[in-house]
Amino acid sequence: MIRAIIFDLDGTLIEFKLDVQSSKSEVINVIREIVPNVNGLNANQSYYHMLERVRCIVDEKRFEHVKLEVYKILEKFEDKAVQETSLKNGVREALMELKDLGKKIALLTNSGRNATLKALKKFNIINFFDVILSRDDVQFLKPSTLGFQKILALLNLDVSECISVGDGLIDIIPSKALGIKFVAVLGGYNPIERILEHKPDFIISSLLELPPIIKGL
Repeated sequence: MIRAIIFDLDGTLIEFKLDVQSSKSEVINVIREIVPNVNGLNANQSYYHMLERVRCIVDEKRFEHVKLEVYKILEKFEDKAVQETSLKNGVREALMELKDLGKKIALLTNSGRNATLKALKKFNIINFFDVILSRDDVQFLKPSTLGFQKILALLNLDVSECISVGDGLIDIIPSKALGIKFVAVLGGYNPIERILEHKPDFIISSLLELPPIIKGL
């Protein structure tokens, strides 16, 4: 039986109009300023993979300094984006129905805690969540599995009792690596063809389609 649903935030529950290309450009610049010998950075990479390139060639203290500076840039862009964000269709109704079914609801996002809480409060959906983990609450960003593992531990659940819902490769890759069933939400940052390569268990175009899936599991 599915006892908990782990949601992504941006592209899944909300449209978080982040200027991704500009933020990545600034991130790459600040990384190169601090670690001039880093190679292979480009705007097609996730922030996680950019930081991983740094972590491989510097000591822990220097890596934490780079991560802090990167997170400052992201927070700046997120603060602006949260003012323009919108709630995706069917989200409130789906969350209400899942709660009525007695399910635990968790959120795992690469966004910062400040922007995450602002967005959830803006749409008055924060009280639906039993666990909220942002990038400030985990050691590594998705697609690391650590955030998912932390949620499993906090809820005291096995992977077989959870299902993950997201729109990106950074959501499906760690979910599948842990053996967590995955629901792909269409219309996200990554083309659906890339998502299909990782064999999602379900594909939906609206969160309104999610409760019937959960009832059938």
